[in-house]
Amino acid sequence: MKYFTWSGKLKLIINHDEKRDKLIKKHPSLDLEKNNKRYPTKITVTYSNSQNKFLITFKIGDEILKGEFKKWAGPWKYGTLLELSEIKFNILPSKVKLYIRGDKKGELFKFFRYDYETIIPKKGEGTSKKRKKITKHTIAKQYSKCIKKVGPSMWQRYKYTGKPITKKTSVKNKWKLIQASNKRFIKSHKKEMDAYDKRWKRTYKKCNKQHDKSLKLLNYQNK
Repeated sequence: MKYFTWSGKLKLIINHDEKRDKLIKKHPSLDLEKNNKRYPTKITVTYSNSQNKFLITFKIGDEILKGEFKKWAGPWKYGTLLELSEIKFNILPSKVKLYIRGDKKGELFKFFRYDYETIIPKKGEGTSKKRKKITKHTIAKQYSKCIKKVGPSMWQRYKYTGKPITKKTSVKNKWKLIQASNKRFIKSHKKEMDAYDKRWKRTYKKCNKQHDKSLKLLNYQNK
């Protein structure tokens, strides 16, 4: 996952009295007044595909403020101040204007103004699944499953259709009767058998190709 992180000493200022009081009530050690001093601050920004928005975290000493913004953070520069007008902190019902003063704020302005979209994952990123470990057992299982796609053989529907074979029937006559029955079955199911043979050759070729590829992966994996 791509993300943006920044560390330095900052003043975080919120001029809206009611919203500032709500934040301080939840985080009593925070100093968000205009004349506060600079505190060691770490800012982290990530993008949530599922929520379709940016997630932002401010770590100020031991306090952590979590918030979000959607399309952009609304960055503006006023002399020594950087304003982020579209930030919504999780514990507040609506957005609040956040003012930042301190170290290297130019880097923050550059990210929030121009570079914030670089952390949005491109289509297809982060969707790859972990490949399962290949073994001889899994290869044999895959091959068997592949071959079964051909379907049942026509001979599974075969029934003998000749004169009754008894104990008195000689071996020679017995095989003649069976061969005659087989020929009648093949003649009456020729189209289905031809289609099955073509399907078998096509599937056999495909499964062998897949089998060889899996064996190569296995050899590469075991190196």
